[in-house]
Amino acid sequence: MSRNSPPICAALAIIALALPQLTFAQTRPAPPPPIVDAATIIGDFENDPSSAADHYKLNIILLQGRVVKTNVHSFNGKTFVDLQVTATQKISSPIQIHLAFADTFADQVSKLKVDDIIEVRSSYIENPVIGQKSDISEFFCTQLKLIGHGVAGAVDEKLIAWVRDNNAFGPKTPIVDDMTKTINDELAKDRNFHITFGPGLMKSGKATILGSQDGAMYTLALTDAQATELKVPKLSADVATADTSQARPIEVNMTAFTLDGGGTWQSGKPLTGKVTYEAVRSILKVPGDYGVRLFCAEGGKVLILDSYFAATPLPGDHNTMSFTDTKNILAPGPHFVIFQFVRVLNDTGELQSEQVISAPKPMIIEVKGK
Repeated sequence: MSRNSPPICAALAIIALALPQLTFAQTRPAPPPPIVDAATIIGDFENDPSSAADHYKLNIILLQGRVVKTNVHSFNGKTFVDLQVTATQKISSPIQIHLAFADTFADQVSKLKVDDIIEVRSSYIENPVIGQKSDISEFFCTQLKLIGHGVAGAVDEKLIAWVRDNNAFGPKTPIVDDMTKTINDELAKDRNFHITFGPGLMKSGKATILGSQDGAMYTLALTDAQATELKVPKLSADVATADTSQARPIEVNMTAFTLDGGGTWQSGKPLTGKVTYEAVRSILKVPGDYGVRLFCAEGGKVLILDSYFAATPLPGDHNTMSFTDTKNILAPGPHFVIFQFVRVLNDTGELQSEQVISAPKPMIIEVKGK
């Protein structure tokens, strides 16, 4: 028998090769739910409550928010557990999100503190008719995790850290203490502002503008020529305030931005340029348009020059838009300006308001006389 085994094995091998190859479908794990900051949800419901409700209905998400209030109470023998949260970062909207839990979460929720940062697995289960200024409810949660405490990535911490790391005298010096007080005072008033540091105060030896615009920090290092033109004293730290901050989640990145003429604006002629932009996430369809806003903060005033309308931004879609502005109302000389991408709401067919949805793009432009 053993002498016949090899031929039999060979025959079986030939038959096996002749049979069709069987494949087995591999079960892939489901992708994790998307992480969504409460600021994004609040912004979506402010823009268009019905569209936002449809967008979130029955979709499981990992919602991250900052605790405002915990509610654990009993009624008719039942325990109700509710958690009010807002954005992890500071935003201007007063709207809060109410998260509902089963009574088994009562102990865990009751131990949370104000400003705790939490992450919940949740789903929006209703589609009620709500107003734009209403708190958002009907998010039911099945998991709860504490992930931090305090205003996550707060702009005040970033601004103060920048001063501490970039001043010419060191991290534990009077300039840090003075600027910490200035920064906290301005942010407490919900104002946009910027501080122009003279070159003698900076580790780099370059005059630099540090600012907060609509909840986002920015810096702009000046050339020696620009500092001279703007008459920046060597050892000064001048504070300029502007309009009220309207901090919102960033929805659009301006990936490239150029001004024709290298940033020189000839008086009496249009300012022209191009911006390339993309959405950082899917943007809900809401009434309104999109475009670029330019304003100049000088003497505590803001000059809104114009808006330039663009196609709706999409994730991964790098749209390029040209813009032209003929409203040159600035006097000849150098000017510190900020460009921002905005949503222009026009529910009634008329210009109603602008929502800033990008980080600021600071620049120095030169207006030449005729």
